[in-house]
Amino acid sequence: MENLKTLKVGMVAPDFSLKDTSGVKHSLQDYLGKKNVVVAFCPTDFLIGSTVVIRSLRDAVYKVEDTDSVILGIYADTTATHKTSELGGKYNFSLLTDTDYAVSKLYDTNMDRFNASSVVTFLIDKAGYIRAIHRDVDLRNYAADIVKQIQENIPQKVKAGKLAPDFVASDQNGEIYQLGQFKGEKNVVLAFYPKDFTSG
Repeated sequence: MENLKTLKVGMVAPDFSLKDTSGVKHSLQDYLGKKNVVVAFCPTDFLIGSTVVIRSLRDAVYKVEDTDSVILGIYADTTATHKTSELGGKYNFSLLTDTDYAVSKLYDTNMDRFNASSVVTFLIDKAGYIRAIHRDVDLRNYAADIVKQIQENIPQKVKAGKLAPDFVASDQNGEIYQLGQFKGEKNVVLAFYPKDFTSG
């Protein structure tokens, strides 16, 4: 996997596939067009604050589900380690194992000094775009902050008169464009077309 240190709001979130604590594989692309995704990178089970993060995610699940979203927690620990932790592997959301730090490095959340990920949350909409990156996490209000971030940053539907959600895309020549770069400078016409191999 390529290490993308320039991930920012509006970019397409890099896809990944990891197994949860029950051995079930989860891929980000599985949720495209179906659910918004909260990707929560967490420290290992035995670092300070890890239990607080897990409990906060657990407590936030039902409120997050009410926003048509799911939580994917990502840890570098093994399934066996999770089961011997303070919470004993009891979770009501998908906790994925990233033992080789491949996904943590892909999203630039790994802390090499501690062999763990820092606490970082990515909010990804149903189209696969990153809508928020939350690095300055307040563990005391983590659950409430996640729900607030979803409500403020993931539009339920684009409506006339409302601010268009930002995005980053490339043209056929590989040149990168961000909608936000035209703000205050140009009017923008967005024309959506079928894929090249479709009729019409």
